[in-house]
This record gives sequence, C-alpha cells and structure tokens, in this order.
Amino acid sequence: MTLLEFHAMTLITTDLHVREIINGALFVLCGVLSFILAFFMAKTWHDCRLANLCGEHEDWRSIPGIQSACVVSWILGIISLRSGLAWLSLKKMNDGINLNPAFEQWASWTLIGSAIILAIATLRGTYIWTPPKWHNRAWTLSLGATILFLLASEYLL
Repeated sequence: MTLLEFHAMTLITTDLHVREIINGALFVLCGVLSFILAFFMAKTWHDCRLANLCGEHEDWRSIPGIQSACVVSWILGIISLRSGLAWLSLKKMNDGINLNPAFEQWASWTLIGSAIILAIATLRGTYIWTPPKWHNRAWTLSLGATILFLLASEYLL
C-alpha cells in the first residue's frame, strides 16, 4: 500500500541511515561536552588546591556549579557511550556487515551497565537540583515512581 501523504517523521524513524547520522552526531557532541565539563572540574579542583596551599580552606565540591557539572558530565558521557554503540551497530548494518556475536555480547553488557549508571546519575541530579528541604523525598519519590512504573508496565499492561 502506498501512502498518499508525506510524513516526515516516518522517514526519520524508518531510515536507518538517518538514525546512524543522528547517533554519530550525539556520540561526538555529548562526548566533547562531557570532556569539557570534566576539564572544568579538574581545573577547579587544581585552582582550589592551590588556594588551599595559600591558606584558604574551601572544599572544591562546595563551589557553585561543581556538583551540577559532575552530574551533567556523567549523563552526557553515558549518552555519548550509548550513542556511539548505536552508531557503530547501525553503521555496520547499513554497510551490510554482520555484527560479531562477541561485539553484540559486549555491547549488550555495556548498554546495561551504562543504563544503570545513567539512572544513578539522574537520581543524583534529582537530589542536587531540588530544594534542600526536599532532597531525600525528591529522589526517593522519583525512584519509587520509576519502580512502580516498571512494575505496572510489566505486569499490568
């Protein structure tokens, strides 16, 4: 059956080459920004360490923006890793190369591990970016809602 209407989203979701390009771009962009944030944190730590040698006593983690930069760096690094694996898989598929079973096993475990780290980093971000009086309630509510959603989608839907 031929569609008589043009739907741009159909092209985007069904075209593996477009998905390959998008994942390749995200791999590089998120990786670069994650590296920049890690460099910012390292420079801040170094500057704070020099200041401590001069007699000032400040914990570098209490500097505004450091905890946020850390969470965002982890999130972007994981997104880069996941996008890189998706790009590589799509690239091989689009080039007509079969995926090696060892690569599939490694990629599967890497994606599972990165998803767990991404969930933890997201919970940490929830803790950091909520008002101080809500900290523990916010991330535990978020975790609880996530568990309930997963259980409901698995057993009720």
